[in-house]
Amino acid sequence: MQTNPIIKIPPTKFEVIMHIITYLGLLVMFIYIGTQYSRLPGEIPAHYNSSGEITRMDSKVLIWLLPVISALIIIPISFICKVPYMFNYPLKVTEKNAEGVYKEGRLMVCTMNVLIVILFFVLEINIIYDALNPGNQMSNLWINILLISIFIHLFYFIIRMRRHKLD
Repeated sequence: MQTNPIIKIPPTKFEVIMHIITYLGLLVMFIYIGTQYSRLPGEIPAHYNSSGEITRMDSKVLIWLLPVISALIIIPISFICKVPYMFNYPLKVTEKNAEGVYKEGRLMVCTMNVLIVILFFVLEINIIYDALNPGNQMSNLWINILLISIFIHLFYFIIRMRRHKLD
């Protein structure tokens, strides 16, 4: 059972901005797909290997899968941000360090949501580009950079949280 102190901390302006960017990004992703859908061929790339080569084609209806999955990830996480005492932390949370640790945890989750939206949107752009330009595949460099940035992001915030251990 979680024994972290329960304290209310209002969201910072930066957190609010991150939530707005996340939801706007999600909306833009749906709008972009909606505007491109009629241009897509009947089958689009559905799977890539580690070299970025298309290994499977599938129905263009699947283009809606990534934005739906991203919404199913982002919306619940946005609500979970309101209860940072429910998170698991890499240190013991006390009354003394709770505020700092909770702020770091919320900030990590808010910024992670932005990264998730960017990653999924870049994936969608990549799929649409490849579907509309057969034989001229878009580089998967940006996808790799975004995946690496997510892990760097996690490690960065874990290190930042650890400094509250001594508070």
